[in-house]
Amino acid sequence: MKKALMTGMMCAFLGCVHAPMLTVLPEQKNVLAIEDPAPVVRQLYAVPLYPGRETTITILASDTGYNAGIEKLILYENKHIAWESDGPFGSSVFNQVKVVPGIVGPVNYYVEAIDRGGNEVLSDKLTINFSGADLDEPPRISNFEFLRPGVLWIKVIDRGEFAGLEMIVISENDRIIKEIKPEGSSYADMILIGKPSGKTVYKLQVFDTAGHETQETLVWE
Repeated sequence: MKKALMTGMMCAFLGCVHAPMLTVLPEQKNVLAIEDPAPVVRQLYAVPLYPGRETTITILASDTGYNAGIEKLILYENKHIAWESDGPFGSSVFNQVKVVPGIVGPVNYYVEAIDRGGNEVLSDKLTINFSGADLDEPPRISNFEFLRPGVLWIKVIDRGEFAGLEMIVISENDRIIKEIKPEGSSYADMILIGKPSGKTVYKLQVFDTAGHETQETLVWE
């Protein structure tokens, strides 16, 4: 008792250093894991579904998670790469790819999507049966007329599986006076030809990228 009292008095006078208190916390369980799931190819379809020689495949893909974002898309055609593109695309992708396999019969397509985290996924298989038929249409001349003496108005369009204009040729009495190489599948313009004298025959020839030709004649009297 006396020793304890003396110890207390000395601590009050000199100050005592006590060992720190150590608190042991219980182990934390059920910690929420950070997830980065693989991307998903939500849809793979083609228009037209029963093509002749080519079709357009539409790819719909998405990615979720803390690191969402698709970095690469690869389209396979019978296990060979038909098309690939590097991103980044973001967390949702809508892409269209034209394919011309060059063969007749069934062709299998599927897509591989790779996200930022390196996760990969393959889509379901899409089988397209190519008939090989020429489903393209020849170009169509909507307008070929005189606006006034010396000025022609032309308007042409191309439709079909291989739609695209290759060349437009205007002739005067079988002599070429104008060659136009348009871009795309339609063209419209006023063409200056000079005022004709006497009877003059003008011919318009339109060629498309599939090799079809359409022509019309116009007579000035």
